[in-house]
Amino acid sequence: MKKVIFTKNLFYMTNNLRYTDQIMAIIRIVFGGMLIYMSREMLIKETMTGNIQWLTDIHFPIPTIMAYIGKIAELLCGVSLVLGFGIRWTALPVMFTMLVINYFMENVNLWGNTFLAFLLLMVFFAQGDGIWTVISILNKSKMKRENENQ
Repeated sequence: MKKVIFTKNLFYMTNNLRYTDQIMAIIRIVFGGMLIYMSREMLIKETMTGNIQWLTDIHFPIPTIMAYIGKIAELLCGVSLVLGFGIRWTALPVMFTMLVINYFMENVNLWGNTFLAFLLLMVFFAQGDGIWTVISILNKSKMKRENENQ
């Protein structure tokens, strides 16, 4: 037991469980779909006007641009999570967005949805791309073609 707790690999116990990678991939893809769905607000004028007004009320710099940057970051991170490509790069801006929303809008509510989304993004940031990614699928098909040619 001592070896498990004090191991250098923080994910030692998780990696030894069966189907952990598949479960994380499913959660990654579903959460990515949710972010894509939430970013559709960018196309609804009334919602974006409310977001811009809220950013103006809290004296956030360049509120119009920041509102659209936040929604574009959600869209890009959602696509990134679904495809499993570049997760670490796209998770950072959305993590920042979730913290801003949590701090100003939800008054640092640690049980709010945005904080939980932040924590989930931290997990994906630490894990990286994982399995069932576009890159892994392309690599498998490339290896299969190379094996057929030999």
